Amino acid sequence: MRRLQIILIISITLLFMNMTSFNIYASNKFTTDAKSGIAIDEKSGQIIWEKNDKQVLSVGSISKLLSVYVVEDKMIEHHLKLSDKIVINKQEAQLSRNSLTTDIPLKDKHAYSIKDLLIRALIKSSNASMLALANSISGNQNNFVKLMKIKAKRLGIKDVKLVNSNGLPNTKFFKNNYNVHKKNMISNKLSAEDIGIISRNLILHYPSILSITSKSDFNLDGSDIKSTNEMLPGGNFYDKKFKVKGLKTGTTVRAGSCFVAITSIKRHNVITVLLGTNNNDDRFEQTDRLFNYINSHYVVHHGIWKHNK
Repeated sequence: MRRLQIILIISITLLFMNMTSFNIYASNKFTTDAKSGIAIDEKSGQIIWEKNDKQVLSVGSISKLLSVYVVEDKMIEHHLKLSDKIVINKQEAQLSRNSLTTDIPLKDKHAYSIKDLLIRALIKSSNASMLALANSISGNQNNFVKLMKIKAKRLGIKDVKLVNSNGLPNTKFFKNNYNVHKKNMISNKLSAEDIGIISRNLILHYPSILSITSKSDFNLDGSDIKSTNEMLPGGNFYDKKFKVKGLKTGTTVRAGSCFVAITSIKRHNVITVLLGTNNNDDRFEQTDRLFNYINSHYVVHHGIWKHNK
């Protein structure tokens, strides 16, 4: 009888963990110069480690994860296929060639598959590719941002500050070309906790995303496209102890260098988020240190992570 009671208590605990993130055993002993960060168990949602995880910050291209989530939802709703084509307009092609943004040139009036544009947006952080996907789904940026906010709220994220689909600062160029006018909001802002929630649910509902984000490079239109994720095989920060399967980089002057990663630790998929590190190398080096810290200082008992004190 006592054994049955213990099993019941554990089952109820794990059910609660699946419904919402919680930090009963969260630790903040790991040190990083990132402004904020979080590590969560993908399956349960348990917070393993955090630093200022509720602080809302500019996140740059990390916000593309939410945009891709909306695109995936709408593909199902509208019965779209990855092979379906999207024709690039003049403004999207122009943005893809803007020297102030990190992008891959797109040809005006040329048709690209949804899959190709997703690869460009996720692997190379193509801002124009994300814009083209968003505009195709909703007609314009304002409508797509509304869909992003709706999705965020459905995930339990209340304090959303979003201005566009790709995370670029809301500059004069962007406003003039895409009719986005939001007072006192110049960039997409989310917390590390928000990004953890978005990333976890995106992977749980659309695990095929990892077939894109886990690859170091793709060949599109005869050109090799290398991932911005330097923790993948062949990257400068590849660590064979941890099989990194993604997920997204983000960099702007305001956001700093940001990184969302997913790897397997102690046979559990762990999602980490670091926002506002000092430079691009730091975001990978510190993520690797966080992986090693969790691997060395935590145990998992009945599906629950606990810090070794």
